[in-house]
Amino acid sequence: MTHFYGLNFCAKHTKLTIAAALILLVAACGTPTSIQPTTVAAKQMSFMQKTIADNMRNPVDTQFRNMQAFRAANGSTILCGEINGTNGFGGFTGFQPMAARFDGQQLNGMDVGELGSLWCNQARSGTITMGA
Repeated sequence: MTHFYGLNFCAKHTKLTIAAALILLVAACGTPTSIQPTTVAAKQMSFMQKTIADNMRNPVDTQFRNMQAFRAANGSTILCGEINGTNGFGGFTGFQPMAARFDGQQLNGMDVGELGSLWCNQARSGTITMGA
């Protein structure tokens, strides 16, 4: 139990509250869009992975696995899978769920962890909530 200005906060409930607020925020900021699994050429997959890796602490050591691509009705490509990167000490942090949105060749969003998992679960269900 954590005390903050005389209030008691349970860490577990705080995390759940924050997660619920983020889900509501994502839902409120976008429009449901239909989405279907798609295949991308190896060259395109390599480009997308390199673009994502370039946003990591150590791009050369970034690892990917279980990658799957989805095409949204608005033309965006959502890349789902797991990503592993290194921390400041050079050790790997462990694979985490990851989702990245590409509009053409432009990376327009990436989430790792719970939000990445949420995006990918939505994509697998056939409808995803996306911002403008």
